[in-house]
Formats: sequence, C-alpha cells, structure tokens
Amino acid sequence: RGQLAAAAHDNLLVVVALPVVVLLWFDALRRGPSPSRRWPAAARLAVLTALVAFTVLRNLAPFPLLRP
Repeated sequence: RGQLAAAAHDNLLVVVALPVVVLLWFDALRRGPSPSRRWPAAARLAVLTALVAFTVLRNLAPFPLLRP
C-alpha cells in the first residue's frame, strides 16, 4: 500500500527485482516469443548466484541491513 521503506526493510531483493521482472515480462509480451532472445548462460548463472548469495547473507550476523 505504498510503504516502500517497510517493504525494502522486509525484503530488499523483491522491492528491487519486481519492477525489473515486470518490465521484462511486458517486453516479452509485446515482442512475442522468440528463442533467439534467451539469456546467455553466464547471465542466468549470475542471477542465480545473486539470489543464493542474498538468501545466505541476509541470515548471517555481519549483514544486519539485509535482515528483515
């Protein structure tokens, strides 16, 4: 309900990633399906690594800003 600061405090990754995902989804809908626009393997690995790292780091003591 417009409480971005509270949402960012609870899960920063969702607040940052959600607009990007929505924009990519709308772009894919506008252009139509195409196997040639698939993400390179390195980009997919980088996204997966970032998601796993965020999930692990937010539960460690030295990273209190990532914790909800």
